[in-house]
Amino acid sequence: MSRNKKPAGLAAKSYFWFITVIVCLTAVFLLWITQGRIVDHSEYHHFIATESASGVTDEVARFVGERNRLVQLFADQHLELIRAVANHPADHGYYQQLANLIRQYFPGHFAFTVASAQGLPLFEDFDGLVADSCRADIKSFAEKQYYHPYIHPNYEGYHFDVMSTYGNNEGVLFVSFHADILGSILSVAQTPGHRLMLIYPAFNDLIEVVAEGARNQIERDDYRLSGEEKSRLLISMPVPETRWDVVDMHDSRLFSLYQRKLYIEAAIIFLVFLIAGIVMVRRLHKEEMQRELVEKQKQELMGIISHEFRTPASAIHGALELVTRGTSGPITGETRRLLDMARSNTRRLLTLVNDFLDLQKYESGKLHMTKQQCELQPIVENAIKNNQIYAEQFGVRFAFNNDTDAVKMHCDSARIEQVLANLLSNAAKYGASNDVIEIQVSKPATSNVRVSVTDHGEGIAPHIQNRIFEKFVMARTGKNGKVRSSGLGLSISKAIIEEHGGRISFETRAGEGTTFYFDLPLTEQEPSIKNH
Repeated sequence: MSRNKKPAGLAAKSYFWFITVIVCLTAVFLLWITQGRIVDHSEYHHFIATESASGVTDEVARFVGERNRLVQLFADQHLELIRAVANHPADHGYYQQLANLIRQYFPGHFAFTVASAQGLPLFEDFDGLVADSCRADIKSFAEKQYYHPYIHPNYEGYHFDVMSTYGNNEGVLFVSFHADILGSILSVAQTPGHRLMLIYPAFNDLIEVVAEGARNQIERDDYRLSGEEKSRLLISMPVPETRWDVVDMHDSRLFSLYQRKLYIEAAIIFLVFLIAGIVMVRRLHKEEMQRELVEKQKQELMGIISHEFRTPASAIHGALELVTRGTSGPITGETRRLLDMARSNTRRLLTLVNDFLDLQKYESGKLHMTKQQCELQPIVENAIKNNQIYAEQFGVRFAFNNDTDAVKMHCDSARIEQVLANLLSNAAKYGASNDVIEIQVSKPATSNVRVSVTDHGEGIAPHIQNRIFEKFVMARTGKNGKVRSSGLGLSISKAIIEEHGGRISFETRAGEGTTFYFDLPLTEQEPSIKNH
């Protein structure tokens, strides 16, 4: 049983905090989901970068290795012509034959020459394509017998060199290739949002080749990677047998745009929840206000009706009492029977009206309690005395047993007697025929006293046991099936006991009976009056 309904303001505040918590949890959940998607997006693109760079590394290494093999194979297959060119470097005929064969074997190559065993070119390139850097590479190869290519700049085209010895280390065959061919390898492997490059780490991360071709295909003032570009590198892998590293660099807005998109989506979802929450709070507040108004009107109506019923009912009951006593003259037996019936029903009507008024007062927080120091035993004895005649009509009697010394407590004696009257009348109605109702006062603990009322009836049916203290709940038995009740007595009793800081409960046994009991705290306080 609830005490007071929350005021509309408090209820609306509760709704507000509930919706606020939901909205905050939604925000936290959206941020968690968003961060998870950002991490997944980052891991996905790191995986793409790793796969792309790994593929390019293998492909460039394979390509350079294949060019080395082909140049060596060409030198072995055309050894005599190469020797003729080396022995007669001024003979244009030999040179032209060699140039035609190289053009067939290596279409699109950049330049070639034949050098001595010491790495000195045996004839000048007619177009001046074999520059000083190429000559230095040839000499280095002749001395070390190995060479790791890198990109050579040239006004005719950026290129890289491949070299092989011919004969029994008689000299060097030198062939260079356009760097743009490496760009096609990068272009195939490059994915949207990513930038694949070949860089020369030993030269301060110099850009060598991009997807468009050699570095001269892009316009920039400095071909070395900037600090900002290095911060965008996802992976870096060295290419075997070259001076290059393959790097994958993400676009500057690849992650920022995706994060912005996710945050915008999360913000939109959050705003939808926020607006829905605001609308819900406003609607709940409006409904709570309407409910409070209806509840107030109902309480006012019930109060008016109860008071209006009680005044004429009290007058009728008083008049019937006077007539029954013979104040207005002698009455016959049949008339007395009818008067007794009318008096009983008016008393029942007054009890019902008083129950409604008490319940209304409790629910509105206006149940009046006049508490003072008093002894419990006289209260119990008075309740038994006042309900003895009522019990006799059900063929039962009361037996009182007090296991304690004089117990003093701080209470409203009239209200405690009202609780006892309800328990005693219920025991009379629901107990067995010719039952002896046992009333006992005991002290289960030093801090409280217990009053119990035990009948020996059929017990309380299981399906209503957990609702027995609710309003308008009534048990039905074979004995009391025709007994009328408001179903409010136990509900009011529970309210009164709780107002005294105690508790009320019951124990029931099918076919054996029921014990209702309430515990009240003991106190040594001086008599005082307290209103609730």
